[in-house]
Amino acid sequence: MLSGLDIFSLAAIVFLGVPHGALDYVLISNMGNKIAYTTLITVFLYSIITLLAIIFWFLYPTLALFLFLAASTIHFGIANSLGIDLGATRSKLVMLASTIAQGGLITIYLPFGHWETVSGFFSVLGSDSDFIWLCLQAGFYAWIASVGILLVYLCSTKDIKGLFCLLVAGSIVFTFPPLFSFALYFCCLHSFIHYRRVMISQLGSSAFPPMSFIFLTVLAWSLMIIVGFGAGHNDFYKLADEIQNALVRGVFISLFALTVPHMVIVDLIIPKYKNLVLVR
Repeated sequence: MLSGLDIFSLAAIVFLGVPHGALDYVLISNMGNKIAYTTLITVFLYSIITLLAIIFWFLYPTLALFLFLAASTIHFGIANSLGIDLGATRSKLVMLASTIAQGGLITIYLPFGHWETVSGFFSVLGSDSDFIWLCLQAGFYAWIASVGILLVYLCSTKDIKGLFCLLVAGSIVFTFPPLFSFALYFCCLHSFIHYRRVMISQLGSSAFPPMSFIFLTVLAWSLMIIVGFGAGHNDFYKLADEIQNALVRGVFISLFALTVPHMVIVDLIIPKYKNLVLVR
């Protein structure tokens, strides 16, 4: 059963976190004259990738969840939501450690530390919890090693702010229920910072979100309703399923489907275009 705080957390993820991906259209549109004429094709491919990701989860939920956790570790880590100052190093090891340490807070440390609760959510998502648990155990060692490397770096550079943010974030994940911790990180750190960076870099700090932002956000919400309450035709996705389970499915399976093309845009394409470099 979901608690009141869990339902509030899911609502925050849907209404405050998910919309940040709707700004991907702005980034696609601003890729430059070189590919401006292919904007519609890019949007079409974005949609196809999202659809294929949903189908993939239907067919292979355990593998999809594993890939979701792994990809989100990289995506959250690269975003550097904790504001770790890496300017003083060119060490690829430190940069990799920062990525795994920051991203793994939510994708490794959180499910590992709250396994009794999180395993129930993973079962609702149709995955083999035993396999995911084995993966988390291996990932936890990598995360611990990464945190150790990052702590040494932060201490050596006397980055008190970065050290403080890392310790506070870790304490929050350890203390609060998993859905609330995820919502707090996803909405207040990752999504808000991404939203701010795109607005300042591409639209100007005083600009309001374009109509495409509202339209795509509504589409994303519609996708969550379809996936959660009526997308399937097998025992795992019956419309008559418990509403709370449908909420969990709708939110997280849709997040996976939307994260795949979002990562392609933000983590792979953006770095190649100077006019799309986001303010850090």
